Amino acid sequence: MKTTVSIIIPIYNAEKYIESAIQDILNQSFQDFEVICVDDGSSDLSASLLKRYSSKDHRIKILHQDNQGAGVARNNGLKQAKGDFIIFLDSDDRFEPDMLTKSVEAACANCADVVIFDFSEFDDATGIVTNSSCGINKQNAPMNQCFSSESICDKIFWITNPAPYNKLFRKSFLIDNNLQFDSTPYANDIFFVYMSLLLAHKIYCISDRLLRYRCNNSASTTGNNLREKHPNIVKNYLEALIAQMKERGIKLNGTVGFLEFYYEQLLFNMSFVVKDKRSLRVFFDNVKNSLYSTEFNYDFNNPVNLSKNNAKLLDVIFNGDIEDYLLFKLRNKTSYDRRKHWYIDEQIFEPGSRVVIYGAGDVGTDAYRQLSNSKKVQIVGWVDKYLRYNEQLDVSITDVASVDEIECDVILIAIMNKDKSKDAREELARKTIRKHRIVDVRFV
Repeated sequence: MKTTVSIIIPIYNAEKYIESAIQDILNQSFQDFEVICVDDGSSDLSASLLKRYSSKDHRIKILHQDNQGAGVARNNGLKQAKGDFIIFLDSDDRFEPDMLTKSVEAACANCADVVIFDFSEFDDATGIVTNSSCGINKQNAPMNQCFSSESICDKIFWITNPAPYNKLFRKSFLIDNNLQFDSTPYANDIFFVYMSLLLAHKIYCISDRLLRYRCNNSASTTGNNLREKHPNIVKNYLEALIAQMKERGIKLNGTVGFLEFYYEQLLFNMSFVVKDKRSLRVFFDNVKNSLYSTEFNYDFNNPVNLSKNNAKLLDVIFNGDIEDYLLFKLRNKTSYDRRKHWYIDEQIFEPGSRVVIYGAGDVGTDAYRQLSNSKKVQIVGWVDKYLRYNEQLDVSITDVASVDEIECDVILIAIMNKDKSKDAREELARKTIRKHRIVDVRFV
């Protein structure tokens, strides 16, 4: 019997999450699928949980292999897949009910080889949900229309994240181009994703956020300890990508877009690996040699896709030494330094408190996310001096002048900067608001 979609999930010690992932799949509005779960030598209860689901639903199939990593697991699943389309999901993520419906409809209506959809992120430690900025780069990716690497040239490296989970692939396209995942312990999907994007005749992007990616998961195979143990994997796959581009006649090597992508990947990896200075020095020298080997005259003062700060970091590596690099990292925050999520200590509130949040920056946004789901307090207002709308949460914000008109018990000053927080408190005091109703944010 013909199957439309094959869902391939590599599974390694995923007993904590696998049931919710499979249940999300079974609850899809599109039901013509098979689920190929590839047990990568799990030592927990994953195998028995999969067996239970498989016994109840014939669409769930189980493959077993010795522990060889997610890349090998995905390749083995692809060999057994019977669907016209393939999607590679992770066992710890969550999936919106219309994920398959919308991605399959887009693929069929546009004869697409690859469909890319957006996703959100949720923090495994705090439960905070944010809209990811890396699922689709709408500045570079044409939306709701077909395109290819030939039509957008080197922007192809800057349209999406280098992971397969938010992409639907036409199986015949993968087979015809002999596309497979690497067997490395991490970053085994990046070569696969970028070669797919480079070779696809038709790519289609939809802006819907159809998946929730779990971050801060200590069990994830993308953990930093793997990067520290295998620091040269990224460098090796970049060299393999260049070799394949040359072999297949893809003439984007040496363009600004590819070069910045090449630099970005090296810098991102460098921000995670090697903790001791001696090892860092060796890796620094390897990266520096890789940068020199590109033989391209890059203008550090006029980056196209890189941020100006990251371009300056490149300049430091090109023209400085390890001490210059460490000093720059100490003085400057780059885009590779992940933003901390602020988690508010709710002990500062009495039960049943009606709260107004003052401040709509990162701290205020995280405070709103947390307190809007709290059973202890009720948010009755969100004010800021300048901002009137929070795009991430789709929530309107009112001017701070309106705070006197809001019936509340507590005004929470959700501002990290101490001077600005003090100014906010003084401004509220001038409005004759009783000081005991004003509290500063406190974190756990």
